[in-house]
Formats: sequence, C-alpha cells, structure tokens
Amino acid sequence: MVLQLVADGRVALDAPVRRVLPGLLPARFAPVTVDGAENRMIARVADLLTRT
Repeated sequence: MVLQLVADGRVALDAPVRRVLPGLLPARFAPVTVDGAENRMIARVADLLTRT
C-alpha cells in the first residue's frame, strides 16, 4: 500500500513520518528508537518500511 502511494507520487520515502502520519503519537512522547546499540531513530517513511 505504501509503495503504491509512493509510485503515485502521494508519499515520498524521504518524508518525515510525523508529516505523513500527524498525531500518531502525542507530542510528549520521545522519538521512537530501534536497535538500541545504534540508537537509530525512525524518522522517514523509508525507515518504517525497512523495520517491518
């Protein structure tokens, strides 16, 4: 589904997640991190696709 939106030009892989999915998390929540050793933040749509 997401890749179809990318192909249609409706979503960019480099778009910030908070812009594409506003209000997903309350502002008081810290940024979501994965791979604790790397402390890598999920910041872009492409990051979501590579982590699921």
